[in-house]
Amino acid sequence: MYLTDRAKVILLALSKEEEPEINESDEKDLILLKEEDLIELEGTKDGMLYPEITDKGVAYVHINPKLTNPSIWQDYKWIITSLIAIIGILVTILIAIITKQ
Repeated sequence: MYLTDRAKVILLALSKEEEPEINESDEKDLILLKEEDLIELEGTKDGMLYPEITDKGVAYVHINPKLTNPSIWQDYKWIITSLIAIIGILVTILIAIITKQ
C-alpha cells in the first residue's frame, strides 16, 4: 500500500501512542488510512476527526517500521535476473555448439 508522507507521520505517531497534530488539510490522509483499515476515525463536536490505530495498523507498523512504500523494481527484480540467467544459458549452449564443429 502506498502512504503519503503525512499519513506516515500520523500512523507512526499513533503507533507510539502519541497524539498527532491533526489539521483540516489532513482529511484525505485520514481517509486513506481509514480505507486501509489502519486507523478508526472518531468525530467530535468541533467537527475534527480524531484517529485511533487499529490492530491491523499496529501490525503494519511492526512489519514495516519505516513505512516504506513498495517499489516497482522489487516486483521485476526476479524477472530481470531470470532473463539474465536464461541468456547466459543460451550463450553457453551456442558456444558449445560452435566449438564442436
